[in-house]
Amino acid sequence: MKKIVCRRDYHKYGTSSLDTFVIEVRNGIYTNSTTFSTPPFPDTDYETVQEKYNNAASDYAQYGLTKKIAFIDAKNEMIQTLDTLATYVDTLADGNVSTIALSGFVPTSDTVHPSAPLGQIDSFEISLTKTSGEVSVVIPPFSNQTGVSYICVCVENKPLVNSSIINGQLFVSEDDGSVSIDCNRSRQKMFTGLTPGTKYYFYAFAINATSVAPLSNPQSIYVS
Repeated sequence: MKKIVCRRDYHKYGTSSLDTFVIEVRNGIYTNSTTFSTPPFPDTDYETVQEKYNNAASDYAQYGLTKKIAFIDAKNEMIQTLDTLATYVDTLADGNVSTIALSGFVPTSDTVHPSAPLGQIDSFEISLTKTSGEVSVVIPPFSNQTGVSYICVCVENKPLVNSSIINGQLFVSEDDGSVSIDCNRSRQKMFTGLTPGTKYYFYAFAINATSVAPLSNPQSIYVS
């Protein structure tokens, strides 16, 4: 049986898909230092390549052909950086599909089911950043799943009352406080502009091609 490794499909990704994937891998490897303790280069180096690629993509979108060569060079450097990390993850995982999924890469496994129904997210991490009024949320990945988007809901002052997800739509009560929703596909969310001294409640759920996971139980934190 062929050993499971990281898929290299990102070589074919367009700008938007690659941008999302780059974030997923960074979150997967550099926020899970217990598992990925010795990456081939530090997060700061990865961030430098990521920012160079993002800036080149933005310039290319704005200025067109005059910035095409710079964009291609930056994209190739980003792909090479991902290739280096994929090789590192393959060596570390040694065929373990859960480790590969945790890294943000997609495993080459027949047991991966892109359209399998998703369950409730049991737990996720919330923490204050060094910036006042800012909270970071990191949602763990679904193992053996691809094509999953992660959503986070932030509620001010009190938890949701009689909330529900019906036919893929989130319903909240008129009695609920101010509600913010991060719909980016990335597992790491950043809520900014929150009111210091106020308690906020966070919920997480995920979606894929065939299902919407139930809303998680809330986790709360006082913002400083």
